[in-house]
Amino acid sequence: MPAASGRAAAPADTVQPEDAPADGAPGVDSAVVAAPSEAANVEAANVEAANAEAATADATAAGAAGEPAPSDGEAPAPAEPAVAAPAPPKPPPARPKGYVSVSSPTPGTVYIDGVTTGKPVPLWMHAVPAGSHRIELRGADGRVIGARTVDVPARQTVPVLFRANGGQ
Repeated sequence: MPAASGRAAAPADTVQPEDAPADGAPGVDSAVVAAPSEAANVEAANVEAANAEAATADATAAGAAGEPAPSDGEAPAPAEPAVAAPAPPKPPPARPKGYVSVSSPTPGTVYIDGVTTGKPVPLWMHAVPAGSHRIELRGADGRVIGARTVDVPARQTVPVLFRANGGQ
């Protein structure tokens, strides 16, 4: 298509000098092929880098979602073998439970193995793992009123009685 000046338009990758004749007179180079400018090279490199980053991000996101990565016509990189996380260790079998019932005419809070139950006497059928346990009755000031170690069989209730004077 002719340009406004009456000269034929040069292809996009050529430069037509302003003073060059339109008819391509001999002795005058009417079409000079221009080398890409440094700025054009940098811009092309930036575009390629951006495309590579986007492809990597897409592949990473797709891999995290369990989907295959989009293909740009290239074969996908071989997937790394999935390493299964080790199964969490199984908890030890639960010890069978027994029960303690604590009573006393003296008010106080029941402690089992040094830990408060948060409950006052009387305490009925409090579940504990079968085995040996220290049962304490403590007053409001934290002072031990009475203490006893008892063996609690599985699925059985052990009564614990503290007397009025703190005796057992």
